[in-house]
Amino acid sequence: MALKTEIDKIRANPGEYLTEACVLALGAFLFGYRVTNTGHTALLDELTRRFEGPDQADACTRAYLGAATTERALRNVLDVLDALLAAAPESECQPGVNSQHGFVSFVRDAITSGRTGLVFAEPTVDWCANYWKGFLAGVAEVDATAAVREHEQFEAFERWLAARYDQAQVPWYALIRVYEGADLSGLRAFVSLWDEFQNQSSSQTAT
Repeated sequence: MALKTEIDKIRANPGEYLTEACVLALGAFLFGYRVTNTGHTALLDELTRRFEGPDQADACTRAYLGAATTERALRNVLDVLDALLAAAPESECQPGVNSQHGFVSFVRDAITSGRTGLVFAEPTVDWCANYWKGFLAGVAEVDATAAVREHEQFEAFERWLAARYDQAQVPWYALIRVYEGADLSGLRAFVSLWDEFQNQSSSQTAT
């Protein structure tokens, strides 16, 4: 089961697959995953389904509130996801309509217009980064070639940013967060920097 594999990876090393070991980062990852791979949409809806009665929280909220630390809360939510996956019938990977678009193309309009709520639950560079990680994981399961292409583009973008800011071995989103801002200003800079990177890459290819 594709989503189960992703959950196992996050559980084993949350710092590698998320920007931070917390439920908010996991939520961004799952939102990104489901826009490119819709095979588990019903199951992920169940994770946050509200029950009748004002005192009945969804499974994700109950898991979060039952933990003393942010990392423990993350592991509680991962446990709930595991239980839902174990109880659910086998699901096939299903490409979402957004699996055909590159990540920046997908989020560009929402960021540049300031209407980030169309795509992001939180207008921050960290949310964007975790959303991208989930987006890429979903694409990898429905179109491996597109995933490789997307990953290679972001690796090249990261190298370009590292040279620009004279910093090595720092993730692209960390560079943008530090040098351009952690909120909407950083998101807008992300799109502008991506365009500059693409234009320079195109110019070098043409010559």
